Amino acid sequence: MPYGTGLHVFIKGIKPVWEDPQLVNGARFNLKMPKSHCSKYWEDLLLALIGEQFPEHLVAGLVLNLKPQFDKIAVWITDCNNEKAIAQVKAMIIEVTQIEEKEIEYEVFKDVKEKKPLK
Repeated sequence: MPYGTGLHVFIKGIKPVWEDPQLVNGARFNLKMPKSHCSKYWEDLLLALIGEQFPEHLVAGLVLNLKPQFDKIAVWITDCNNEKAIAQVKAMIIEVTQIEEKEIEYEVFKDVKEKKPLK
């Protein structure tokens, strides 16, 4: 796939936008990786999502973005207030991808929206 490609796989009824009502308290885990690893990580995370290996009703979907120098995968969740389940999702990401914890960035949608400058 060429860079610039974006793939979204979400649970039925949830749109891949922060403004979706089911993502009011949403957040995401971001994984930035070399192009050589992206296909494997995407496949493994997608199978984990489809196979219901993540905590029930917490993972909303996955997003893949192909960039010129690197690729990004994001695991979107519905409830940033459920700390126990968030820790389980993070542990599952680490288990599935075999990446180090320091390579995972976590951001809450509300916090990111508040930091954006007004136009």
